[in-house]
Amino acid sequence: IRDPDWRDFAPRAGLAYQVDSKTTVRAGYGIFYAPNTLWETQGIRGQWPYAVSENLSGLNTYLPTLPMEIMYPAYTTPTAQSLPAGSFALGRTDRVGYSQQWNVGVQRELAKDLLLEVDYIGSKGTKLSTFLVENTPPPGPGLVGSPQHPRPYPQVFGTFNEGDRASSSIYHSLQVKLEKRFSNGLQFLGTYAWGHMLDTAGTGSNNGPQI
Repeated sequence: IRDPDWRDFAPRAGLAYQVDSKTTVRAGYGIFYAPNTLWETQGIRGQWPYAVSENLSGLNTYLPTLPMEIMYPAYTTPTAQSLPAGSFALGRTDRVGYSQQWNVGVQRELAKDLLLEVDYIGSKGTKLSTFLVENTPPPGPGLVGSPQHPRPYPQVFGTFNEGDRASSSIYHSLQVKLEKRFSNGLQFLGTYAWGHMLDTAGTGSNNGPQI
């Protein structure tokens, strides 16, 4: 169970200013939240003891030793001695991930029916979803999980998955648009965009750092 986050304040602000009859400046800023409810609830729902997985491979390669009717025996009553097939944990006090987005642009009429627009657009993601594989020991001699090479949490069988809000991102973009209008509805439009983005494990549940 995760504690509620009461700090999800999402303001929006916009500004438009006409410098003269041919020039206009526009700007905007907003905060947008990105909950990952589907993955987080699915991870909790699919873990032991609420779900048990079976992985079977290489059966009946030489002799049919496992007929189909008994390949998956009934297993509906996990006991205290049952080993979990996997587990998923959440940070109880994690905040909801959010993105700050802003832009500022200038629109200028260069000549009759010739319009130039230059915009800067940026965004910053904070506390974005990260999928961690926990309980993996540092490299060293010995069998993983043995007394010679123990796991950070030896009381837990194997590794377990953890969903955290630990990644971030930053994006900057320059966008240019030149538009020329002719008579009878004919017009030409040329655009150019340059962007630069950096993130840490920004793909959420697909690629995250291993700890």
